[in-house]
Amino acid sequence: MSLISWNELEQEAAEALGLLKTGVVTRAEAGTSQTDNRARTLDDPPPDLKNHIESSYNGKDILLVMEKTITASDIDEKQNRLLFGVNNVKNQFLITQEEKNKVNQPGGLQVSVIDPCFETIPGVKLKKRTKKESQYSAYVLTGNWSKIPQNEMNHLRKNDTVRLWSFRHGSELFFALVKT
Repeated sequence: MSLISWNELEQEAAEALGLLKTGVVTRAEAGTSQTDNRARTLDDPPPDLKNHIESSYNGKDILLVMEKTITASDIDEKQNRLLFGVNNVKNQFLITQEEKNKVNQPGGLQVSVIDPCFETIPGVKLKKRTKKESQYSAYVLTGNWSKIPQNEMNHLRKNDTVRLWSFRHGSELFFALVKT
């Protein structure tokens, strides 16, 4: 067994990441389904999440909503919210006018969130907040959001990177949170 330097290790990791980003590595090479050799991109859900959504919820239209670094306020039980800027949204996930209207109302839009341990958390509210003076807009997951960081099995900590995915169970909007 030969030892490699940190520089060599970093270079190998960077090259591997570059191959995944550019789609040179297939799903099979990346350790995913042997039957789907379409190049996997970072916008594809992790295979275990995709399988869970499709088998447990008959979920459709899985989209990457955003990626963010968890802040102290995102996991603070008293603040009880996950905040992400509208400008950070990678794919439009609100498809009906009713959904778009509800997120702007005080009660928000009721959604369920699959946490990193694949537990379903109902009673989460999605709201949109806009600061009029700066015109900054953000989406906020509140309500039962605090159950996700409180569950020690999820291991959510400040500075962790997470990805939020959306999908449809029938016409119902669901989210799934994944640590990266």
